[in-house]
Amino acid sequence: MEIIANSIQAPKPINRFYAFITDRVFIALVLAFSGLAARDQSQAYQSLRFSLQSMLQIAPFFILAITFAGYAKATGIDAYIAKAFSGKIWITIVVASLAGALSPFCSCGVIPLIAAMLASGVPLAPVMAFCISSPIMDPEMFIITASGISLNFAIAKTFAAIGMGLGAGFVISGLQKFGLLLDPLKRTRAVSYTHLTL
Repeated sequence: MEIIANSIQAPKPINRFYAFITDRVFIALVLAFSGLAARDQSQAYQSLRFSLQSMLQIAPFFILAITFAGYAKATGIDAYIAKAFSGKIWITIVVASLAGALSPFCSCGVIPLIAAMLASGVPLAPVMAFCISSPIMDPEMFIITASGISLNFAIAKTFAAIGMGLGAGFVISGLQKFGLLLDPLKRTRAVSYTHLTL
């Protein structure tokens, strides 16, 4: 008699604090600030203050992007987002480059959004196009540039942002044709099923 049972192998609980303090980026930051403090304490204080102020300034964008990612995942909108980018690759790259140049996200605030897009199944090429063009130009920067320098310069920078997004998207698309960068997301431990025979 054969009985098939599903045995779920739950992942081991992760100590988030331990994972945080052993992260390579965190360790590199601690070493960098420690080395700076050893050489110049006043500069280390100013750098730390500047970093914290910058984090507070981009916090709203992080919150918005994370909220959007959670909402899209919970409501199933992520499937529609992926479907919207499932057409011809060159069209999706062009659309993503234009959308990136018009979006208000900075280089840090765009990270949670593009992670959500990748998790939703959006191809890497348009995501990279969006990621590159978004920090270079946004509506606020366009207005400031136009008023502080000139309108022509602001328009030129906008076209440059779109062009760089297009370049990045098509380069990624070309690399993927050679089998590279096909799985850009971090791998997570999945639930596994075991067949038991009695």
